[in-house]
Amino acid sequence: MVFIALATLAGCHGSGSGSGSGSGPRADVDQKDTKGIVVSEPDHSIAERLVNDWRWHHRLLVVRSDQDSMLTEQASLVGSRMNAWKDREMKLVLLTTNGGLVVDRFVDGGPVGESFTLGVEQELVDRYGLESGREGFSAALVGKDGGVKARWSELVEPDAVFDLVDAMPMRIREVREADE
Repeated sequence: MVFIALATLAGCHGSGSGSGSGSGPRADVDQKDTKGIVVSEPDHSIAERLVNDWRWHHRLLVVRSDQDSMLTEQASLVGSRMNAWKDREMKLVLLTTNGGLVVDRFVDGGPVGESFTLGVEQELVDRYGLESGREGFSAALVGKDGGVKARWSELVEPDAVFDLVDAMPMRIREVREADE
């Protein structure tokens, strides 16, 4: 279920955000080396597109882990509170050692969404400062403005995220406008 969805990131590119056939970096594409990972210009462009699509529209919980079991557990925590998650216009972004997944919904308890390559994952790790924490896990709450608002080195309970989000001036204004 969730593990299967996460494990398949290594071999698929989801809904088209991948960088082609998966045969590795092309010599005719500009590349940069980030911590031993070659990031091609298309990967950089995909990461920029994702970040620009999210900015001013969604808050993010970006989670990175070397262990699929930690990502599975974090996804389950979020999935159990999905209505409240969506009410706050939040997205869950899971980053693995093989790429990543932007979770749109849960099917049979497992996360489903747009997947992307390792190069895009590395761009997002760098952008949000997600160094490996305890047990290779780190998470960042990103506001609609694109700034990191909080960090965790262990699993995050949805209520802890909601408390932070609900105290944000933009969220307070959203709730007030919805009540009017």
